Amino acid sequence: GVIGKELEPPMSQEIQEVPEPPVEGALEEELPPDDPELDAVWDSFFPAVPVPEEATEQPDLPLAPAAEVPAEEAPLDEAGPVKGKDVTSMSRRERIRLLEREEALLTQVDAQFAGQEAAAAVSLAPEENQDSAQLALDAAHALHEHLQGIPGDSGDPGSDGRAAARRERIAQLERGVAGERFVEDETESTEKSDAHWLDARRQQRKTRLRQKARGEVVSPEVEINTLLPEDAVEGLANDSQREAACKCLARQAHRLSTERLLKAVELLLLGGCSDEESRGLTSSAAEAILGSLATAMGSLSLEQLMTCLKLMALTGQQEQTTLDMLLAQLLVLSRRDSSSFNCGVLSDFCAAVGRLHDAGLSAKRGASSSNCTANRRCLEMVMQLITRQVAEFKDHELAGLGASFVLNYMDDVLRRLLIRQAATLQAGLATEGPTRDGMLQLEEAVRTHSFAFIASLPDESKDYLLKLKMIREEAAASAVLSSAPPEP
Repeated sequence: GVIGKELEPPMSQEIQEVPEPPVEGALEEELPPDDPELDAVWDSFFPAVPVPEEATEQPDLPLAPAAEVPAEEAPLDEAGPVKGKDVTSMSRRERIRLLEREEALLTQVDAQFAGQEAAAAVSLAPEENQDSAQLALDAAHALHEHLQGIPGDSGDPGSDGRAAARRERIAQLERGVAGERFVEDETESTEKSDAHWLDARRQQRKTRLRQKARGEVVSPEVEINTLLPEDAVEGLANDSQREAACKCLARQAHRLSTERLLKAVELLLLGGCSDEESRGLTSSAAEAILGSLATAMGSLSLEQLMTCLKLMALTGQQEQTTLDMLLAQLLVLSRRDSSSFNCGVLSDFCAAVGRLHDAGLSAKRGASSSNCTANRRCLEMVMQLITRQVAEFKDHELAGLGASFVLNYMDDVLRRLLIRQAATLQAGLATEGPTRDGMLQLEEAVRTHSFAFIASLPDESKDYLLKLKMIREEAAASAVLSSAPPEP
């Protein structure tokens, strides 16, 4: 214990003997001088490792003009990527700044392009349009110059689509600055129509060149048979253009307005069908026109509906749905105002429905059960109106009813009333003409259909039908004598 106490120095002595820190100059003096041998021994034990150089900070990307890029989207104190630098070697922060800058410029270009379209819509002055287009074009060029030296993928999946859209906008802006009209992605309807006319001209030119190459006589220039839909409607009134007009309407009737479609229906009805070829062309055009009028059927008047029904009968249409729509709309109009269905309208209706029945399209059927019910109610309405107005029918209106409708849709009671009215008026006995022809066809159809019905008629009606029969037999005998060869 005594030895330990003697070894411990006093506290005051320990504090006094603490050495002071050496001065920097003294430390440098204590370092040994450079010794090549000592350095070689040191390098043998501890080989030198090259220290990587620190990457120099990239300079800032020049900013876009302040008038084109908003200040909040392109801050001045942020450094952008170097032009021409590969995107894959950029840091995440640099990529984010690049994408934000690109989106800002694209937004600016879209805003300028939308402003250009709005200015064109309100018909601004040409100088203002040029200034707006020039501003948008400058923004597009600024974006193009900014991204000019950046290759590779920017990491955005939609970058390719945006680049293609950007190039298209730049091209459209350049055409707008040059004074041209902006083009739309979809082809206009007039351009589609002109394609048929250009194709016809091209085929005609090829034919003439082939004839000239073979040494044949070049035929005169053939009239182009391809018309536009609007011109085809007027071409129906011209016999030389009627064929081309029917072909055009059969393909493009859906592009016409309701007024033009109704005009085409009237012209087709006035033109008629002279032969089988014209009947086929008229039937194709009528089918397309009536199909295009289906959506506007509820807004048509009684006269327009009757015109469509007559055209169906003239061309022998076989579309049951179209007939069902016409009959349903006629039923609606009869309930609104039955006084508009006079004797002439009823006569035309019966004649048209009878011709359609002979062609194979019957009003007794329907495309569905509800359509059958509506057709039956329409026919019942017509029978009631004829019964109510039978005493007001004229001779030509009685002859216009048609034998087919009288036999297939009327009952015996209504037939007796019609024949009695015809006997009272002595219809068809006085002079020749359409009235006599119609009454002769009716007499022959009634007599062929049922002899028992003829026997049940009153004497006045029997005598009238007998007179018609004698006229018919005389006409048949004179026809046979006129066709017989003369005697030698």
